[in-house]
Amino acid sequence: MSFFQQYKRLDNLCKDLFHSDKGISTYIENMEKCGYNAWRIVGFDTDLQMLKRYRHIRNLIAHEDDANESDYCDKSDEEWIIYFHERIIRCDDPLALYRKTIYAPAEISKAEKETNKPSTPIPIYKDNPNSSIIPHAVAFGFLIAIVVLFCMFTK
Repeated sequence: MSFFQQYKRLDNLCKDLFHSDKGISTYIENMEKCGYNAWRIVGFDTDLQMLKRYRHIRNLIAHEDDANESDYCDKSDEEWIIYFHERIIRCDDPLALYRKTIYAPAEISKAEKETNKPSTPIPIYKDNPNSSIIPHAVAFGFLIAIVVLFCMFTK
């Protein structure tokens, strides 16, 4: 696949996550809303800048006459888009980490106080109850953990 194809794949995932027509642009907007607290997430600013850069490259390729993908990006750019897509699936992307860091502790603590027992973790994209990505991400994470444990004990 090409950079452009991988970008569209990531854009579609973001559209599904946010129930939005703007995909990656919506993801970027949500990152920008995090404000000052984003410093807590390692690599947050770098990821934001990379997403903006790749959105710009995508727009050049899509809208410029005589624009050629190879003029603006190479294989490493395509690989970064693939890796970021995988991070969203694993709930290891900047917004998921932000929500885990900022919102989850307060909400879990509030639930524990109300019920006097530990609560279960809240879904990362709790504003999206129809999202099917969370069960898939959990299953994928579980599968990865099993593979890692298997590899550790077979050596």
